[in-house]
Amino acid sequence: MKTTKITALLMAAVMMMGGTACEHNKKGVPPADAKVDFSAPAPVPVPEEGWTDETLGDVIYLNGKKLQLPCYVEDLGEGFEVEPDEEREKNLEDKGYSTFFLDYYGYNVGVISLKGADRKVISLDLTCYDDYDKLVKEYPKLPFSVNGVTIGSSIEDMRTNLGKDSADDKEPDYFSCCPDKLWVTAAVLEDKVKTISVTYRKNGTQDTSEAEQHEVVSNESN
Repeated sequence: MKTTKITALLMAAVMMMGGTACEHNKKGVPPADAKVDFSAPAPVPVPEEGWTDETLGDVIYLNGKKLQLPCYVEDLGEGFEVEPDEEREKNLEDKGYSTFFLDYYGYNVGVISLKGADRKVISLDLTCYDDYDKLVKEYPKLPFSVNGVTIGSSIEDMRTNLGKDSADDKEPDYFSCCPDKLWVTAAVLEDKVKTISVTYRKNGTQDTSEAEQHEVVSNESN
């Protein structure tokens, strides 16, 4: 759940730094000549033995192709851009990693974490709720899915296509799966998937600890 809390902090910063929601509502729509690919294989049954890095990685699609972390921002496809931020760039240079706001055709859709001088993407966190924990109805349709589940999918689809894994009966609106290097989480609000995170964990551990990420986010949000 820490990942979604971090996202909430970042989304609050978006509202303060990026202007009003009305400004965002005009964005997020690809131009008519944009190369947007929503294709992805049909959902597969949840493996009886549980997800592995390989089987989970095979069902994560972005812009018509598998999303393989770590990758470069350019690999995310047309329309995705990192919002320029000098302070975050300095964090990346000084600490070797930093979080950045991620836009889709000018609409903020979440955050990504970059690592190293080569700016590899090690985490993608998409979210469609605001700092009041309300769903953003104008959130754009993204060419992204995890075994058929995307932002706005129903809780039934999340349970059917992703399974329960580490989420227990006390948290039926939350999914978390981390076989080894690949960590996927999803959370539900108002019976709809509000956030999906995909993170690469080097040697089975996060490249940057959650505590370190929280510190960076807190410092950048102030």
